[in-house]
Amino acid sequence: MNYQSCDIYLPRVTKGLVIEDAFKIIRDINFNVDIDKDYSGFLGLNIRRMQAMMAVMRLRDVRVPSLSVPTKYREEAVISSDEAIQVASSVNLPEGVSVVFSWRNDEHNPMYWIFDKIYPNEERPGASLLIDKVDRHVWSNDEVDEYQHDFNNAFWR
Repeated sequence: MNYQSCDIYLPRVTKGLVIEDAFKIIRDINFNVDIDKDYSGFLGLNIRRMQAMMAVMRLRDVRVPSLSVPTKYREEAVISSDEAIQVASSVNLPEGVSVVFSWRNDEHNPMYWIFDKIYPNEERPGASLLIDKVDRHVWSNDEVDEYQHDFNNAFWR
């Protein structure tokens, strides 16, 4: 069976002491947590998707936000926010609809850039447009739901 290699991504700085227990119960993860260290971003793991999902679920139990992410998002070159703006601007949208860089990019998602669609005569943004950081494709709602379910045992919406 072909296993997808994943890493764990922590969007916020988290103490090692807090995440230590999440990794103790998962077999076959060769990751020694330094309880005195602060962790954020990719942890540098190359583990199977199911192991990563279990780690994310355990981290969720102790209220640590985390994502199971395919390692290609850590290993391959990612596009800059400027490049993502160009891609988002070239997407065929209904007339009058524009896109703006979303404040939600501060949530540090390592897989896609988020843009808000602005509709004419609306006071607030409507739907989002997600641009993949590696291959520049637009993520569909179904793709986001499938990723969240298959990699994080969660639903985005």
